[in-house]
Amino acid sequence: MYPRTLQTRGHPFSARTKTRILIILFVCLAARLVLFGVFQPWNPDVESERVLWRDAVGYHRLAITLIEAHRFAYEKTGQPDALRTPLYPGLVAITYSAFGYRPWVVMVVQILLDILACLLMFLSLSRMFDEKVGLLAAGFYSLEPFLILYSAANLVSDSLFILLVILTLYLVAPYKGEIASRRGLLRFGLSGLSIGLATLTRPVSIYLPVCVAIFLLLACRRNARIALRYSAVTIVVFLITISPWLYRNLKTFGYLSLSTSGQYNLLVLDVTPMEMSRRHLDRETVKQELLAEADEMMENAGKNPSELNRFQVAEYWNRLARRYIADNPTAFAHGYLLGVSNLFLNLGTTDYGRTLGLKPMQVDFLQDMNVLGRLRAFMKEAGMARLLIAAPIAIFLLLSYLGAALGVIVSWRIYDWRNILLVLLFGLYFVLVTGPAGLARFKLPSIPFYLAFSAIGYSFVYTKLLVRKHAQGDGRPECAVSASEQLHGNSVED
Repeated sequence: MYPRTLQTRGHPFSARTKTRILIILFVCLAARLVLFGVFQPWNPDVESERVLWRDAVGYHRLAITLIEAHRFAYEKTGQPDALRTPLYPGLVAITYSAFGYRPWVVMVVQILLDILACLLMFLSLSRMFDEKVGLLAAGFYSLEPFLILYSAANLVSDSLFILLVILTLYLVAPYKGEIASRRGLLRFGLSGLSIGLATLTRPVSIYLPVCVAIFLLLACRRNARIALRYSAVTIVVFLITISPWLYRNLKTFGYLSLSTSGQYNLLVLDVTPMEMSRRHLDRETVKQELLAEADEMMENAGKNPSELNRFQVAEYWNRLARRYIADNPTAFAHGYLLGVSNLFLNLGTTDYGRTLGLKPMQVDFLQDMNVLGRLRAFMKEAGMARLLIAAPIAIFLLLSYLGAALGVIVSWRIYDWRNILLVLLFGLYFVLVTGPAGLARFKLPSIPFYLAFSAIGYSFVYTKLLVRKHAQGDGRPECAVSASEQLHGNSVED
């Protein structure tokens, strides 16, 4: 049996560890700068055709209006926006104010944020597990293809959001193996602040304080007072952090809510996939038909859609989506499973292809649960360029998933179960809230957490190989090597 490790080494990192993490951070920077240089987002044609599209257009326009009219709207005299939350558009606006309306400068900022997230991931996992796990996880993070793509070649909020999520992990994780400490209230108060800022970046983290409370109640099951106290301070600070935006929406729209994104996503991203199969239509056509049905519901209720504010419109999106789900829960469950499947099988070649100027593909993989069928369709249409993109991504994902599966299995008998539980809770949360959409981008917040298990898995394999080599060198059977040597390889490494 392996002993459970202490949650911190209790001493500064060695010179070798510092050198290794600096190399990993350099690789992290270099990988992103290579894609950034190939993409050339400073080129006016690239900016207009491949940078400012989909969500990026909205963030760009919101930032400009914030600067020029001090309003959170897409146009100076337009209606206030209810879909987006303010932190990322604010970051874009600050960058534009300093460097001009140049989206590529924002991408440079995102690259720096992603490097900081990589460093913070190393610090978090080194404290929670050990330095080897921290280094391996940071190494995986530095080369993760989706993190590279969305930090270096997209004007989207994910890099900022992931940094805040990893910061939350760092703050919530047991300190020196203990949850209750003199700094406990401060740490959990700061975790409430970081979750609040993350939620003001992307509302998908709005229920993350519940995960923190569940973790505390399980980890401190023998000390309910501590669990309740720390849960309360996390939730209170979280609510204080998001309250100015809640007040803004209450005053502007009459709704005490963060955003209309939940209702919009439920209809457009969650119901659309199951209706695509039933109607035998493409995604965009189904989306427009569903939005038109919602408009018809408003008109039947005697209301003009153009005269309603966005939260009022969102109520009808929500009603229509729930009606479809209630009428056919089996199809929704099927679509949900298909979406989660696609989340992890998606190689991101569509977005990488667009970044590199390739022609868009016409295959929509959400219509078929048959993995082999989806693979054949991809191979038929992809072309050589996409296959060359897909191959290294597929290899990287396969290695990370295999390592994560092994890590989940072995971690419970090596490390403190509370740390394993925390990483598992956060990872599962971000997987389950994605729903049936199945878009590659939606996987991003879960990546640091399954990479943590990948690092544990490969650390275990590496240690076993060292133990076997050491045992053979000493002429001892492997079972005779001490548990401490098995876990840390202390007599072999360093």
